[in-house]
Amino acid sequence: MIKTVLITGAAGSLGSTIAKLLSAQGYRLFLLDLKKEFLQNRFPDIDENFFCTSEDFEAGRIPMQDIDLIIHCAFARSQQGKDLAASIDFSEKVYRIAVQNNLPAVINISSQSIYGGYREKSSTEDGEIDPLDSYAIAKYACEKLAAQISAGSATKITHIRLASLIGPQFNERLVNKMLKGALQTGKIKIVGGGQVFSFLDIRDAADGIAAMLKVSPEKWHDIYNLGTSQQYTIIELAETIAAQVGKVEIETEPQDIKMQIRLDCSRFATDFTWRAKYLLKDSVKNIAENM
Repeated sequence: MIKTVLITGAAGSLGSTIAKLLSAQGYRLFLLDLKKEFLQNRFPDIDENFFCTSEDFEAGRIPMQDIDLIIHCAFARSQQGKDLAASIDFSEKVYRIAVQNNLPAVINISSQSIYGGYREKSSTEDGEIDPLDSYAIAKYACEKLAAQISAGSATKITHIRLASLIGPQFNERLVNKMLKGALQTGKIKIVGGGQVFSFLDIRDAADGIAAMLKVSPEKWHDIYNLGTSQQYTIIELAETIAAQVGKVEIETEPQDIKMQIRLDCSRFATDFTWRAKYLLKDSVKNIAENM
């Protein structure tokens, strides 16, 4: 049974959401981030003896013999080569330390952007790889690194290719920007109209990861898509936001923009008996209430 979990990037949006959920479920946690001050601000009620930095991790100051699982969330959300290289380097260290200490499992948070930005059909885990950008290439490189490092070891490394996360924490992402504009101006302007998106509420993302911990890592696949079966056009997104805000004018500027983000998440749903709880309208309401 998994009882003790180390979460990297624990002060980040997803890491902290996972940490708070697992803490409430009774798991013992070690929380790692760049600075302990970040963790102190996020988790004022957790014993600081369980806070650690990447320096502590690399120097062997964390009792790895007590840890059953690493959830690896730490990764720069950036297109800058220097930032991505540093994230790849740290990911490699996470995998090597896990294997050297014979940890049962590592959950590596990856990205659906590995499949690209336009897909005729929903992407399966065995589907075509066409990284969307430098970030996606870096994420794919980390998956390949993990396979090489863990080959022949007792450590299971599983990659979670997440759908696009939405929640109050993501001010720079499409949904939050569109909602903020609607609240401030009473208007939503859409360029295109046919773009198709697949979103995942951050609360569902954390719940899905927590569901994995109830199944032995020996039964996990190497890769899972984690998201929902729901897809929305950008027009449907605007209409959902308008329904939440009230009187909103939707303006469209027709353009042929090739974007279809579709994920087949049936493997995850089957293996962990899990389904997302939140619809797009629920997520939009949550974001609006927290603005």
